[in-house]
Amino acid sequence: MKILFVSATEYAVEHFAGPYIEALHDAGHQIHVLTGGEIGNYAGPEGLVKKSISLSRKPDPLRDFAQVISLAKYMRANKFSVVYSISPKGGLVAQLAARLAGIPHRIHFMTGQTWKTRKGVGRWILKSLDKLICSLVSKAYVDSRSQVEFLIDQGVLRRSKAVVLASGSVSGVAVNEFRFSQDNRTKVRQQYGITDDQILIFFLGRVSSVKGIRDLVDAFSIAHAKDERLRLLIVGPDDGDADAVKAKIADQNLQDVVSAQWSSTPRPAIQYSAAEMLCVPSYMEGFGNVVLESACAGVPTIGSDIYGLQDAIVDGQTGLLFELGNAEDLAEKILRLSTDTEFRNQLGQNALHRVQAEFSQEHLVEAFMKAHKSLANA
Repeated sequence: MKILFVSATEYAVEHFAGPYIEALHDAGHQIHVLTGGEIGNYAGPEGLVKKSISLSRKPDPLRDFAQVISLAKYMRANKFSVVYSISPKGGLVAQLAARLAGIPHRIHFMTGQTWKTRKGVGRWILKSLDKLICSLVSKAYVDSRSQVEFLIDQGVLRRSKAVVLASGSVSGVAVNEFRFSQDNRTKVRQQYGITDDQILIFFLGRVSSVKGIRDLVDAFSIAHAKDERLRLLIVGPDDGDADAVKAKIADQNLQDVVSAQWSSTPRPAIQYSAAEMLCVPSYMEGFGNVVLESACAGVPTIGSDIYGLQDAIVDGQTGLLFELGNAEDLAEKILRLSTDTEFRNQLGQNALHRVQAEFSQEHLVEAFMKAHKSLANA
């Protein structure tokens, strides 16, 4: 069977679809990958066909229309049986082309909706594009059950098209890569001057308003006033909010207790082992794979009570959920974990056991291949 993966970025192919591409290749399928931008470091399995296409993440109607026509011709010429797409732009262009080319199985990975936090015309346009993608596909692989319910409630997706692989997430997590390491713990804490008796809160992600980082700084300030052992480590590239976050840290005189690395960190992130808790105060998450990565190190997560994170975190068992945008509630949850070591450790162990049982990469690949075989038998 010939299979095509299309994404606006190579990163999404490597980190989200990579395990599935390997499994399909091992099963004897011929795989093609088309990504926007230049082909980078992703090698993939032997024999993988990789091509770069003109596909930017931002709208460009004339170029995008030309790309749809070009892709449809490419799909017809290669007689693909299945087209998988990742990322909103990749999904729109690929699924339009797949429908034009008469591809029987058209599947898009839904990993969170940027329009959820938008308002007005911008929200309507982005939501309409997602509705169009969902109307074109034969199946939508959604990375959390709560996201499925949101999409159905919003009139974007029909339940008959929705598929959640295993218990959710895009492709699970390589558990052994993120396991706790005492060496990593010592290295990171020494790097940032964090002593053994201090409690480290870790944030990993894009520094943007949608990730709720300002709420976290406000909550940390409240919590630190009551527990001076608390420290905060922020790691992630600036996505438009770093200056505001830096100003907030300075205004609240937190420079001595907040450390930051305003750039991406090499994968796998070694900072998990150094932390007592991960904080994900996002306003939008499809699932939140950082929760799984943190769990591999036995570190519990405090996250916003939103779709996606409601699947990644079992409230009171593997972590804690707080009211979205409520810094005082977040501070209360931080203090609960900082002051109750036994409870915090129990949540961390529960999270580790859950990720091993339900979210390992092997578990997700098995579910994906089962779903793929059902396509061949359809």
